[in-house]
Amino acid sequence: MASQAAHPPLRAVLRKQAAAPQQADTSAAPERLRAEQDGLQAQPYVPPAGADPHTLLDADSWSMNPAAVAWQLSGSNPDFAVVGVLGAQGLGKSSLLNRLLGLDSGSESPGFPLARPAAASLLPPLQHCTHGIQLRASPDRLIGLDTQPLFSASVLEEMSSGGWQQPPPALAAPAVAAAGDAKAPAVPFEGVQTLAELQLAVFLLTACHRLLVLCDGEEDRRTWELLLAAEMLARGVPDPSLPPQGTAGPAGTAGAAAGSTGGGQHLHSQQSAAAAAAQQQAAAAAARGRQAPPAAEHLAEVVLVHVQRPGGIGGSQPPTAAQLEALEARLAAFFGSSRLCQPGPLRMRDHLPGSTSGSWHAGGAGSGASQESSMDSAASHAAVGYWVLPAPCGGAAWGEQVDVLVAALLARPCPPSARRCSELGWLRGAAGDVWRGVRKSADIAAFYSRLARTQLKGAGGWGLAR
Repeated sequence: MASQAAHPPLRAVLRKQAAAPQQADTSAAPERLRAEQDGLQAQPYVPPAGADPHTLLDADSWSMNPAAVAWQLSGSNPDFAVVGVLGAQGLGKSSLLNRLLGLDSGSESPGFPLARPAAASLLPPLQHCTHGIQLRASPDRLIGLDTQPLFSASVLEEMSSGGWQQPPPALAAPAVAAAGDAKAPAVPFEGVQTLAELQLAVFLLTACHRLLVLCDGEEDRRTWELLLAAEMLARGVPDPSLPPQGTAGPAGTAGAAAGSTGGGQHLHSQQSAAAAAAQQQAAAAAARGRQAPPAAEHLAEVVLVHVQRPGGIGGSQPPTAAQLEALEARLAAFFGSSRLCQPGPLRMRDHLPGSTSGSWHAGGAGSGASQESSMDSAASHAAVGYWVLPAPCGGAAWGEQVDVLVAALLARPCPPSARRCSELGWLRGAAGDVWRGVRKSADIAAFYSRLARTQLKGAGGWGLAR
């Protein structure tokens, strides 16, 4: 396996990426960054009183809090990358992200909080400890986004047992409209959880440079299906590096995010608002043909990190090349027509000892010409990236294999954005236009409405007045 010391430093990789020719209009980038920095300094973020300094998306109000996390980001540095994690509970999302950002136990900076065994923790058993989206930045300017778990019983219990008297407005409008279309007596708890998961996945796909999706076992079709749906629903969401589409600057973004927390109305009083929102979405869709083309879109590089189950692929040992080839075949059959398949994906098989199947880190015997030929072949092959890790409770084996994955990730340049921007410029776009596009997406609302009429029909939840 390649050692971590053999890879170039992350900062060198990011600087090389920032200077790459595929990023348009680099000659104007310094002036644009200076102007952007001046604008951000003229309208600084003011953290709200009592806000968690690492919470980007508040789980209770389901609204963005860019002012709370802006202190971690620079208004002038364009050499950064954003990495998010997504996956079910207990797969090691926070642990992996801490390792990637260098915020594990040996770091001076606190990392993302980790779940502890029930005997050593104040948390109830199976209780999740990440709520909404948490943001932390490493000294090497790698920005990590940690998310609450998918398909989590503790998230559902928190919503249904009094944590939410009603869904927050960002979720209530499409949920109430869908319940009305389905003539349902209630907005189902599971439906709002599914809607929140869709919004999380679409946001991370469009706001991050790289997205690590942790999968339970070697064939986690529930997570795969959510990811495919999110890729389809991400169309039309703007690139976060672009200038604001409306009048929302740094202060406007924070104000818009704060404004989305208002409401406090009962569900029956939101039905008229939901109908009005549906009419506005229909009018906007009709007007799109008469407007200018939509802004450039961005899609993160996706790496599926499959967490081994006991008795699964590889068992307690690292998987073999034959087992990884079989996994690649399953992924190709499932994701073959998706935009998630990109040339030159990160593949664990390329990083096995002695591999010459396409990794630029590969060693082993063979002529330079044959290795170069196999690299060119791998680079032209479009597929979804993947890796296999042991369960996070695997002790030293988990740490050793995670270090290899981290080294491989840090050695890869991230997909470029539409233009160079500062870290705060990215935050302004992600918490502003990107989140607004996700929250008000007519495609997400239509997809959820179909679920409400089929899979979720008859489920219990928040009652609607008739």
